[in-house]
Amino acid sequence: MTLLSPEATSIQPGHEPIAPAVTPVGVLAPVRIVLCGEDQQIVRIEDIAPASDGFIEEVVRVTDALAREQGGGMPLPALREVITNLVHAHFAAASIIIMDAGRRIVVADRGPGIADAHRALLPGYSTATAVHRRYMRGTGMGLPLAKAALAAVGGRMSIDANLSHGSIVSLDLTPAPPSDAAASGGRPRLSDREKRVLSLLGDLGTAGPSIIANDLRIPLSTAHRLLTRLEQAALVLRDAKGKRRLSEKGIQQIGLIFSQ
Repeated sequence: MTLLSPEATSIQPGHEPIAPAVTPVGVLAPVRIVLCGEDQQIVRIEDIAPASDGFIEEVVRVTDALAREQGGGMPLPALREVITNLVHAHFAAASIIIMDAGRRIVVADRGPGIADAHRALLPGYSTATAVHRRYMRGTGMGLPLAKAALAAVGGRMSIDANLSHGSIVSLDLTPAPPSDAAASGGRPRLSDREKRVLSLLGDLGTAGPSIIANDLRIPLSTAHRLLTRLEQAALVLRDAKGKRRLSEKGIQQIGLIFSQ
């Protein structure tokens, strides 16, 4: 376990902390758990090394304990299924980032990635091999169960592509922004950052969270949060690879949005 001074660093765009090694098939790598305080400042890092027994449960236990210390915490079935899903990546450069007082957890890896995020959330779809099934059920039910467990308590789950390869799964229990479209004549009220994201998507056509983060010079976690809110407002659509584009509603109303 490693402790980091609170004033040492913070998460910067495209530089989320990850473990350094990428491992071959059948070999598990250490998992890095990062606890963030206010303004995404990193206040604590814990590295958990693989063990012959109980490795995944230890990662789940430590992650849950750190989140609950901050006053948050996820439904354990959801947290366990998403962490177990790291087996598909053989825990390659796996990191778990705890934010927003333990009410948002991001699980990232540098494995082969999830080719079809939409079908990965449907029951029965699986790419598990005999090697994977040493550590998990491999029935294609893990991510659908996680999503359902979060939805049952008002939470949300999203899957995105990591930089160059790998996946990012976000578990979010922070309050969803209220829908005030009716109060504003059918136009959602957006923050300046959300307007900048829409403007950038209008220029680029499609873009993933990493491009948004780099262009707007914001943390990758913030880019994920902004895109999620825009999806909830039906202004942005997500493709199977996690890239976003303006929806028809976004295209039609973008002029009105910027006139607010």
